[in-house]
Amino acid sequence: MNWPRLRAPPRLPTAAQRPHPFAAPPPTTGSRAQPPLAGRTWFARIAPVLLLVCAWLGLGAQPTRSQVTEHQTKAAMLLKFLPYVKWPERAFATPTSPLRIAVVGTDPFGKALDETFKDKKFGERPIEVVRFKGVAEVEACHVLFAPESEAPRLDKLLEKLTGKPVLLIGESKGFAANGGVINFVLKDKRVTFEINQDAAKRAEIELSSQLLQLATKVKDAKQAEGK
Repeated sequence: MNWPRLRAPPRLPTAAQRPHPFAAPPPTTGSRAQPPLAGRTWFARIAPVLLLVCAWLGLGAQPTRSQVTEHQTKAAMLLKFLPYVKWPERAFATPTSPLRIAVVGTDPFGKALDETFKDKKFGERPIEVVRFKGVAEVEACHVLFAPESEAPRLDKLLEKLTGKPVLLIGESKGFAANGGVINFVLKDKRVTFEINQDAAKRAEIELSSQLLQLATKVKDAKQAEGK
């Protein structure tokens, strides 16, 4: 399968690297003195970087929008993951069956998940966002997000999904190592992610090498214990 090219979001300059917004530019030998407002052109230089970050997150350039929340970022990353995931044919009842993205337990996304996937498609398949109150209510889906509040029930969730091609994603410590496929991790206030390749294989899910290159790969705890 020819995977689309995936690029990591660029990092913003640190505070130490950014010039003060009202600082005068350094003098250039042989050049005329620059006008008083020239120092403010730093924003013009950094604007393309900001736009690239927003584009990678699928949020677009929205200068007046309030700061993007952690779960808005995670919702955008879930959308970006989809082209780099391949489910077995048996995961879909018919060629036109929708791709179902679900949340189990207390939903931390609010409206962010619905807004992110509104009118989006997976190939020719429509995308549905569904929610389950608890592990016992989990039904057929293709992506299942388990928030941190569900971490104590991970074993029951894994038992429920045994033999099913579901991309299980979480956000709690040790989630991937203990059987989840992908786990969101905060590092230096930046959302990154871990991948458990053994868990992906058990779910019969194929992940693009480009996605794997951007992730921290973790060892499967059960495999490590020889179980």
